[in-house]
This record gives sequence, structure tokens and C-alpha cells, in this order.
Amino acid sequence: PITPDDATITTDPVNVLFDDATATTDAVNVAASSTSDSAALIAEQFAAFEPTWWPSDQALVMLNWINETAGLPCYAYSIVGVTLAFRFMLFPLFVKGQRNSSRMAHCQPELKK
Repeated sequence: PITPDDATITTDPVNVLFDDATATTDAVNVAASSTSDSAALIAEQFAAFEPTWWPSDQALVMLNWINETAGLPCYAYSIVGVTLAFRFMLFPLFVKGQRNSSRMAHCQPELKK
């Protein structure tokens, strides 16, 4: 049997706390460096963006241009602005489509005869 005299305590509770704090600090540093590494990787990939003639690429080019030209603080303002501009430009087509739809609805009973 082991007696209390035979068993020696090799760890000091204060040092254990500092070791845990050091391990936590190391984990935070690793997480921060991996986050900055991933952010740098994303920035590098974005900088290497070479647009093609696909509509999605052209939309990104247009949003980037609007954001840089207008000096807006974030892309949300650019997206809202482009959406409103397109809706404003397409409004006459929407009105014309509604008028034609209404005319067709009025002609529907005559077409069924």
C-alpha cells in the first residue's frame, strides 16, 4: 500500500495554473495566426481574380468598380445601389408586361368561345 509519506506531490498548483494559462495563450496565438493566414490566403486569391466573360464575373467586376469609384465603406451599399438602379431601368418593361397581361385577361373570355 502507498502511504502519504511515500507519495510525493510533484506538481505545484500555482505552476499548473500558469502552465494552463500558457497553453491557452499558445492556443489563442495559433488560432490567431491561422486566422490571419487564412485571411491572407483569401486576400491573395481575391487579388489573383482574373475575370472572364461569364455574367457572374462581370457582375463582380461591376460591383468592385462601383464600390471603388463611389468610395463606399462596404459592398452592401454597392449591392443595394445596383439593385435599385436595375429595378429603376427595368420599371418600364414591368409596366408594359402588366398592361399586356391585363389586356390578355380581358380577352380571355372571347378566346375561349
